[in-house]
Amino acid sequence: MSYLMPLIMLLCNLILLSLSAVVFAQPSYMVNENYIVNQSYVGNDTCIDCHQSEVASWKPSHHANSMLPASDKSVLGDFNNIRFESKDGWTIFNQDQAGYYIETGQTGQTGRRYEVPYVFAYKPLQQILVDIGKGRLQAYPVAWDSRGKEEGGQRWYSLYEDTHIPDTPFNWLGQFNNWNARCAECHSTDLKRGYDVEKDSYNTTFSEVNVSCEACHGPAEKHINLTQAQQKSVANSGFKNKQYKKLDWIFEDGKNTAKVLQGQSVSIDHGQPDQCAACHSRRTSLTDGNDPSEFTQHYIPRLALPELYYSDGQIQDEVYVYGSFSQSKMATAGVTCSNCHDPHSGKVLTLDNNLCAQCHVQSKFDTPEHTLHDSGSSGGQCIDCHMPEKRYMGVDDRRDHAFRIPNPWVSENLGTPDVCLDCHQDKNSQWSQGQLKSKKSKVFGQYDDIGSALLLNAENPPQGQANIAKLVVDESQPAMRRAVLLGRLDMTKMENMQILNEAANSSESLVKLGVITVLERSSQQLQLQVGFGLLYDEHKNVRLQAIKLLAPAFRRELPEKAQKPMQDALMEAVTTYQQQQDLLSAQIALADLAYKVGDLEQAQVQYLNAVRIQPSFLPSKLNLASVYRETSQLDKARVLLEEILVVEPQHAMALHNLGLIYVVKRDWPQALDALIKAKQIEPDNARFSFVYVLALEASGNYEDALVQVDMLEQRTPGDPALKQLRERLQSQLQKQL
Repeated sequence: MSYLMPLIMLLCNLILLSLSAVVFAQPSYMVNENYIVNQSYVGNDTCIDCHQSEVASWKPSHHANSMLPASDKSVLGDFNNIRFESKDGWTIFNQDQAGYYIETGQTGQTGRRYEVPYVFAYKPLQQILVDIGKGRLQAYPVAWDSRGKEEGGQRWYSLYEDTHIPDTPFNWLGQFNNWNARCAECHSTDLKRGYDVEKDSYNTTFSEVNVSCEACHGPAEKHINLTQAQQKSVANSGFKNKQYKKLDWIFEDGKNTAKVLQGQSVSIDHGQPDQCAACHSRRTSLTDGNDPSEFTQHYIPRLALPELYYSDGQIQDEVYVYGSFSQSKMATAGVTCSNCHDPHSGKVLTLDNNLCAQCHVQSKFDTPEHTLHDSGSSGGQCIDCHMPEKRYMGVDDRRDHAFRIPNPWVSENLGTPDVCLDCHQDKNSQWSQGQLKSKKSKVFGQYDDIGSALLLNAENPPQGQANIAKLVVDESQPAMRRAVLLGRLDMTKMENMQILNEAANSSESLVKLGVITVLERSSQQLQLQVGFGLLYDEHKNVRLQAIKLLAPAFRRELPEKAQKPMQDALMEAVTTYQQQQDLLSAQIALADLAYKVGDLEQAQVQYLNAVRIQPSFLPSKLNLASVYRETSQLDKARVLLEEILVVEPQHAMALHNLGLIYVVKRDWPQALDALIKAKQIEPDNARFSFVYVLALEASGNYEDALVQVDMLEQRTPGDPALKQLRERLQSQLQKQL
């Protein structure tokens, strides 16, 4: 096709990397003037004269202590020749005249010495950064518990297992623990990773080692110049980034909850949460460094979907704040981070219910009638019910920011945590339901949260689907809720196609990312029909996800009018990811694009890069094995799949793909064994079941194949493909008579 070759050339020119130059880069770390690569960053010392109280609040904060050179003042851990033994490795923490260092090695083996130039964070734990050469710093997975002894702290402890075993996901020398690629941008100011592909090394720079004033406000040189010239104004402060303040709230007569003063913007895409989300979110980075503005142009956030979150939206994996906050009614109403947190110290404004009373009438909500607990008791604290804690990194308790109402009926039905049982550990969800029974219809009858909407959908599918459709198109509902619930619409229903179209025209980027997630499992026709317009979206993260979705269309004849928009979108994506050569996510994105447009040779190059960056990341090996299979490199594919199965014997997709290789080889015993195992592990996977039937047919096992068809027809009665397959199998059996 005439339009395909230019795209293949584009991918070759922009993506091509020599296979010998695919490792990683790393940082120089001495704090000196050479680090100040952008002179528009002037440093915190310049801010103090005019902003003494703000700087004083900042100095003891987590931001100020996010990363510091290792010194007697900054190091909290015991470096007095302390030996620590983990399950698979050993570490000695020590110091001498040259500074702090560790000696470490695998259990039963000799180790080596590494310098410790920096410490990372300080409460409730502090990690150390270890210099392993070529500019690389690693966040060491044995951390110091900086809590008091009475809390079990003042000790070294392991964050993960298998940290000293080669080629495992958490091996401390791998990319998962690499400071440059994984941590640096959110712990320093004006961070540039500085990866050199040819040398496979880093020259990482920052203007200040920690998260300073300019990390959030942006470079201050122009601000200083305007101030000194007495030309600064509200309209022209000299900062590139707009400084969003908390909105103004009022109580209307007779209302128990305050509302934003009319006329103020409340979109989560444009405001203070947009700035904070650059670091306080689970996301994929699209740039080298960190820009605390225009979040949707620089990051692709993860949606609140399993396995990162529980099915009702509660936090599960380490997802930080944005994903839960964007589910909340508070986010939609206009609540911002600084409504509850001091922007310079990071601390909450108060630790009692007065924090919530800023917007919720205390006489209505801070009462035993509302909390079901005595006033002033620990059970009567708003945050303990509406912001439950979950522990991460062994000692770090973090709160869910969705501010949802605990719903024990949802917890029981969906198998999600029952918040009441965090305190009442000797009870169960039936007990929780009994305590809340009198409030059920009034409080829980709206079915407008993720969990309650899914509960209604399970109990009454027609009513549940109608409710989900209503929530999805309601712009007053939280964006993340709408994005997640989109995936629960039955897209076989024609009326839901219109819902999907309406959602694709939402002003919220999260909703449009939810649309793309739905389209990923839809027909190619629907993908183009709904997804094509998203190539023009104002949000870069939406555009990049849209072209990732639509790229397979390049393999077919496209209308002439569609060719240039598709090519432009592909160029933007390739150019973006090409600038992130040290990131596993970028290599996989480039590989996926090459594969989807049909350039299997380039896809192989990029997947190889991904495997070299993180050998233990199984999806890279799985996809590379698929490329090998499609290019008739069957033995290479088999070896990769067998490597995956050594690590994860129940990996259904690896077993399925291994079975396909044996099908090509016509090794039927091996093929059927692998395919049936995949089918048994994921019995609801229709593809696995159907391919197994086809393999039975191809191997001549017609009777067994008919039994499997019977089972499939019970799940999807009237399926024309199954009917045709049944007729074919019956015909083959007749011939054998």
